[in-house]
Amino acid sequence: MKILTVIILMIIPQIPNDRKAELALLGCAIQGKYDDLVSSDVGKDWFHDLKAKKLWSLLCEMTDAGDAVQPETVMHRVQSAEDVGLMFLEEVMSACPTVSSWDHWLKLCNEKRKARVVQQKGLQLAALVDEGSDVEELVAKAESAIYALSSEVISGGRDARREGVEEMVETLEDAHAGRETGLSTGYKSLDRILGGMRGGQLIVIAARPAVGKTALALNIADKLAVEGNPVAFFSYEMTSSELCMRVVSSRSDVDLIGNVLNRRADTQIRAQCIAKAAPHAASLKQDPLHIIVEPHYNVAQICSRARRLVKEEGVRMIVVDYLQLVAPNKEDFRRDRHIQVATISKALKCLAMELDVPVLALAQLNRGAADNDSPSIAHIKESGAIEQDANVVGLLSSDPVMFDGPNQLVKLAIGKNRGGRQGIVDLVFVRNKLRFEDAELPHHEKWLNEKAAKGAA
Repeated sequence: MKILTVIILMIIPQIPNDRKAELALLGCAIQGKYDDLVSSDVGKDWFHDLKAKKLWSLLCEMTDAGDAVQPETVMHRVQSAEDVGLMFLEEVMSACPTVSSWDHWLKLCNEKRKARVVQQKGLQLAALVDEGSDVEELVAKAESAIYALSSEVISGGRDARREGVEEMVETLEDAHAGRETGLSTGYKSLDRILGGMRGGQLIVIAARPAVGKTALALNIADKLAVEGNPVAFFSYEMTSSELCMRVVSSRSDVDLIGNVLNRRADTQIRAQCIAKAAPHAASLKQDPLHIIVEPHYNVAQICSRARRLVKEEGVRMIVVDYLQLVAPNKEDFRRDRHIQVATISKALKCLAMELDVPVLALAQLNRGAADNDSPSIAHIKESGAIEQDANVVGLLSSDPVMFDGPNQLVKLAIGKNRGGRQGIVDLVFVRNKLRFEDAELPHHEKWLNEKAAKGAA
């Protein structure tokens, strides 16, 4: 029997704990340090001993009921508590003759709590290996677990409700003061509806080909990068060179495609355009716009790369261009396409919440939207899961009548805005500069009003 016990102990890892420290910490709580411990984010998970857990829960119940945590009140409450008992309370009080060392016991309990979290995550990862998971999938899951582990261990496992209330209060204060409650899109008309892009949001912008969804997403990303906010832009349609060309063209107000790449362009004009664009190309090298072109990346690889960019580069927003081009995970290859897209959509939403950054995902509209001037969410390819997962869905459509040379009116209809209002944002797409601008800008208002007047006549 003794041999069997030894073998079991060798197989089953010992759970990190310090019973003396746990009892002493409870003694400190009872003798006047309860509020200090709560302020230090002590929770039930700080205790491994079963009775210690139950006694801490009892103390929390007392404060919720408006009772003071004192030796007399606790003793009275313990008498009616079947799972704790006076003998255990005496043991607790004996472990803490004085509260002067409460921070010492706090530190010891926290270290053991962290060690238990690390051990648990390690066992979970080991179980995945035993299940024979695909290596790439396993790495992605390991990185996700480690990222969550790092956040929990460093933060001390803060109470999500308290953090949520604190964040809510901060958001309300910002709104009351007229400050943006999230990252600005760079377009005042859009920010008025969205209130900015906030961490945890999945924002989907959908359009037919050639309407300008990539240009809009790139404009938003670039505006943030110029302001010092790192952005990760995952592209499945364009090369890094093409995207950089678009950014420089937009920044410099130069038609690089028409006046530089075009072989028939005037030599002098080409030289002038290059000279004007050169400083903007140089500044782009220094700005934190991370362009990732990996057309074979599946969603697990996107998540893995994004976690590293958030941790190492401080990335504050992630862009995916576009959602339906993301490769499925290996385990989903044989599934129907709508299930694959649903898995990708869900993963991007989870990524936004895990990293606490907005994820802007572009999407393609189906053929049914081609003949429709006002596309709906139902026109998004494999729309069911996307609509369900997204916090915001914007539908981009160009007005075939409202144009002036390269300038064309484009409408961004916010068809879904979880927790906010819907509406239509008027933008002007300057096609030769690959730049979107607010339609309400003075230099656009004139021709838009003239066009509208002619149409009315």
